[in-house]
Amino acid sequence: MNFEKLNWLVFLLVLMLLSCKKEEISQRCRDLDLGYRYTSLEAKSYFPYEEIDRIIFLDSARNELALDVNKQKISNNIQGRFRCPGLDTFTAEYRFVEQRTRATFSTSDFKYNLSFEIVTSFENYYGGPQLPGEQEYLRVLMQRGAFSTQWLAIHYLNLLDNNNLNENYVEKIDLLGKEFEKVYYRKITHIDTREVFEAYLNKEFGLVAFTDNDGVFWRLERLE
Repeated sequence: MNFEKLNWLVFLLVLMLLSCKKEEISQRCRDLDLGYRYTSLEAKSYFPYEEIDRIIFLDSARNELALDVNKQKISNNIQGRFRCPGLDTFTAEYRFVEQRTRATFSTSDFKYNLSFEIVTSFENYYGGPQLPGEQEYLRVLMQRGAFSTQWLAIHYLNLLDNNNLNENYVEKIDLLGKEFEKVYYRKITHIDTREVFEAYLNKEFGLVAFTDNDGVFWRLERLE
């Protein structure tokens, strides 16, 4: 076999290897359309505001705080990239539609503005390199003053994690003279200001108590 034929065979072999590698990459590194994320019935059971227009809270001096309720259902088109399994130098795209069921509580002067929402999505889509897994959670956000761009997460529940659901849970609790059952609670300390915030919620009434930006503790009196 002469040198020219040997070069030609080597060239063909390299082409075959490259073709096989390309086929392997195409099989293991495909773009994924993860579709529409539907909110589960279990998650919906944590959202009691469908027929509610106003919620009334009382403080320890029995001052009344009336918050108007605005409901929204929001769909967000999300896309990102993930590292292909076993092919760390290659990435592929994923796409899905995230679902948010939200109730916003506010006063007319916007001194009080809170958001209670169920999010059905995938985790780590906001920049994580791995293919995201299913995610469904409830969170309560409070605006840090009228028209502020800062929001503080005063409560969070991972609805797919039983350990998370059992961690800060009480069967019964008395809050300013009124008893609530099956309550999830959270206490946080602001990292900069060292302010302490508390929030309590349950399936039956949603948000049942919270600490506002002035340190006043409010307890749910009724839904209207």
